[in-house]
Amino acid sequence: MTQNLISSRIISLERMGIKSISIKWPLNVYMYTNGLYQLKNSDWEVSDLTCFDIKNWKSAACIVAREHYVEEQRTYPITNFYHLLKIIQAEKQNIAPFESETFWAITQFKPGQWQVTYWSIQKHVVDILRKQFKVLLPESYLLARSFSDDGVYDIGEKRGLFLHKKDNTFVCMIKDSLINSVDRFCSLLDSSDQNNSVITVSDSDYQQHLAEQFRKIPPYLLVGLWISSTKKAASFNAEIWKKPLIIGGAVLLIYTASVTSYLQSKEATLDAQLGEKRKDMSLLLKTETELRQLVEKQEAYQLLGNQYPSISNLIALIVPIREQGAQLQQIQLNGYSAVIRGSADSATKVFSELDANPLITNVDFDSSIRKDKVTSKEIFVISFEFKRGALSE
Repeated sequence: MTQNLISSRIISLERMGIKSISIKWPLNVYMYTNGLYQLKNSDWEVSDLTCFDIKNWKSAACIVAREHYVEEQRTYPITNFYHLLKIIQAEKQNIAPFESETFWAITQFKPGQWQVTYWSIQKHVVDILRKQFKVLLPESYLLARSFSDDGVYDIGEKRGLFLHKKDNTFVCMIKDSLINSVDRFCSLLDSSDQNNSVITVSDSDYQQHLAEQFRKIPPYLLVGLWISSTKKAASFNAEIWKKPLIIGGAVLLIYTASVTSYLQSKEATLDAQLGEKRKDMSLLLKTETELRQLVEKQEAYQLLGNQYPSISNLIALIVPIREQGAQLQQIQLNGYSAVIRGSADSATKVFSELDANPLITNVDFDSSIRKDKVTSKEIFVISFEFKRGALSE
């Protein structure tokens, strides 16, 4: 339940654009790369080892260059943090490929799954550094944390590193005669698709990224990166750490509870704004649907007019004839040709009216004029054709 609550809060923070909360420590930047160096005024200067003193706590951490350790990441599908610590303790005894001391950090957490990264640092390096330093920070891990985007990084001409990062997993290798190009590096990782996202980091930017992340390292990572003050390999006693971890978990829960109300209010505000946007979108979609229906009707009317262009013109012809008292019994329309049957006081007058219309041609009687014995009106059948050029008028 605690893990689900923490995960949900982390997701809420990410939705609000808050990816991490960090503290910047006023530490002096040291790095061991075949010798101890200190970063001063943007330059690395050779430094001498001194005995650790609590008053000089700003000099208690040191970066270990990539040349001095072996790096490995493992994933554990477990939920109990106490059990995870037991597994880490067992892994540390067997993971080192040479005489070394193994350090670790939890580099990714998902519900029911932990990712732990191990660094097996050469024993003689650890023995040299344990005199002054209490924390050893792997160079590749600091770089991976400092780069926010996934991809392949070509780091520095002088430093000469390749780093491939995807989510919280990363692989870092040193440029040498074997791995001398990005293509070769990607081929070793079977990640040739990453060639399109190569990011070049200059030596000055590399130095800035490294120093910045060195001073922003989260305190909870120091548990696995702590170096013992004696030459005896450091051991992690889970029983000793059980109570501090419980206290730390309680503090984390208190912090989670303190931000819950703020996150919930923020989520409520966002949901309200989203609801308004949905209403606007629904109205827009409704308007678009109505407009589309009108366009479809218009296209249907245009299609009807194109298929039967004489209907409107035929109506224009019939109206004046009707006004003269003619009665029409039948109208036949076939494309541009039309035939009307009806009766009138004077069939020839109807004929003359049609013949004078500029929209039609070939006006003719289809049969002889007959006289109705009952109404005394003349019965006629007249045919004609519409002029094609006049249909659009």
